[in-house]
Amino acid sequence: MMEDLVRRSHSEGAGDGVKIMNVNVQKEKELELIAAILAGDAQLYHQLIRPYERSVYIMSLSCMKNVKDAEDVARETFVKAYRNLWAFQGDSGFNAWLISIALNEARSRPRRQTPIQIASFEAPE
Repeated sequence: MMEDLVRRSHSEGAGDGVKIMNVNVQKEKELELIAAILAGDAQLYHQLIRPYERSVYIMSLSCMKNVKDAEDVARETFVKAYRNLWAFQGDSGFNAWLISIALNEARSRPRRQTPIQIASFEAPE
């Protein structure tokens, strides 16, 4: 497979081949980190998510329109991703998986934070 990428890079132009190789190397590195984390090395989790912290926050901010809520959504996204890391299948990129978690969190947040109106049954004075 790597030989095909190298051959393709020479035939299509060096820039395209390098891009493809970088994406594959990044994906392999992510999968190795995920395997190590699932094997018990939780300290590597920050190394795994560091490249995506900004994109998750920016997406959260665009949904929430509020810095505090965006920070909460981003934080909860990374917590949920850690708790469900075993479910990451690797079909899509890790970034896409994180963004989908963030979108779901942002969509569900307003429903959870809707204030409950409590009516009083006492007669007004």
